[in-house]
Amino acid sequence: IVWVEGAARGALIGLSIAEPAYPGGTGVDGVASGAFRKRAPFRDSNLRIAGSLALSGDWLVAAQPFFCSHTGRFEGYRGVARRKATQEANKGSVPSPFGSGIRPDSVRQLVHELRTPLNAVRGFAEMIEGEFLGPVTPEYRHRAKSIVSDSSRLLSVFEELDLAARIARDDDRIAQGEGGDMVATLRASALVNDRLSSDRRAHLAIALPDEPVRIVADEVSSSRMVDRLLACVLATASPGETVRVALKRAGGRASVEVQRPRSLLGIPESVLFDPSFEAGDNADKDLIPLGIAFVLRLIRQLAKRAHGRFEVNGDQFVLILPLLSDRSDESLETS
Repeated sequence: IVWVEGAARGALIGLSIAEPAYPGGTGVDGVASGAFRKRAPFRDSNLRIAGSLALSGDWLVAAQPFFCSHTGRFEGYRGVARRKATQEANKGSVPSPFGSGIRPDSVRQLVHELRTPLNAVRGFAEMIEGEFLGPVTPEYRHRAKSIVSDSSRLLSVFEELDLAARIARDDDRIAQGEGGDMVATLRASALVNDRLSSDRRAHLAIALPDEPVRIVADEVSSSRMVDRLLACVLATASPGETVRVALKRAGGRASVEVQRPRSLLGIPESVLFDPSFEAGDNADKDLIPLGIAFVLRLIRQLAKRAHGRFEVNGDQFVLILPLLSDRSDESLETS
């Protein structure tokens, strides 16, 4: 930025839009930096100005590239910035799982293009492994079995991407009033995730009420949130570590309180939700192949669509959802 009109320039002169800002720092998001690389126009890029100056806070930026009329050489951008409206600021508090600048339509198209041939590869490998096409050597069967296993993991990743894209497009509907039982959901999810993490010898210690705890969202939606949350903490827990989980109900809400693993303690929420954040070398990447930030962003999106919220509080992750008997409580929608 070389010039600013209509406001004090000190906080902005010299700021580059070529790279996204660090978490909590002054700068733009990936929308502007991605457009910069393509010399393309952009709009609704988030600009955060840190500090306590008059300009500090969140802005939305739109700009057009301009070029030299004689040589055609790219010379920069001209644009405008405006303060975020309250509803836009609230909307931004639930970030897309993909990060900035990635269109859900493009993700869904990519998933479709990759999933179709991968299904064919897996099907053919299953036929070889089962010797449906005739006898094969043990080495060949072992190779086919590996292909089946690897393709299944890739397909599960594609399902995660497709789910996130459907949510971002508002295509994924949550059935309200189904009365999913969070006690049963947590038990089933803990059983699956404990088995998946058995090699790490990290496990869950869950405190559950004796009676069912029914929430407004359906069981499929609640399972999506709980499965991903437990997988995330088990994937980042240290060998031998016990992660404590408690289900509580109060004030018409159910809350799933999950202890943060030691490896994630003290890390600010802004860093955990940053797509560039990576789990440590000891993390089980098979449980969270798309990374911690993707999982946490997806849980927050799912919670918001279920009229709840997902918080990072001190040493806990907390998933809060309205109980079935209190559907009229709309206070969570604006959180």
